[in-house]
Amino acid sequence: MGLFSAFIGGLTGVVSASPSQSASSGSNIVSSAARLVDELYTTEDERLDKKAMLARIAQEADRLQTQVNLVEARDLLTYMEHS
Repeated sequence: MGLFSAFIGGLTGVVSASPSQSASSGSNIVSSAARLVDELYTTEDERLDKKAMLARIAQEADRLQTQVNLVEARDLLTYMEHS
């Protein structure tokens, strides 16, 4: 999500807080407009930074899952040794 979408996203919460159904469709229009502006004005550096950040998050998730697997394997071995 770009900076513009993040800013407008906060505003759509105010718009959608209205009980009328038209506010809901209005927030969809605002969200769509924010996405369009982001696509038009997002620089290549911003796109690359986002890709790098997502890659780091995925790598960290894999690392944490590996640690969980190791702990579970140790617990299983400990259980089997004491059974």
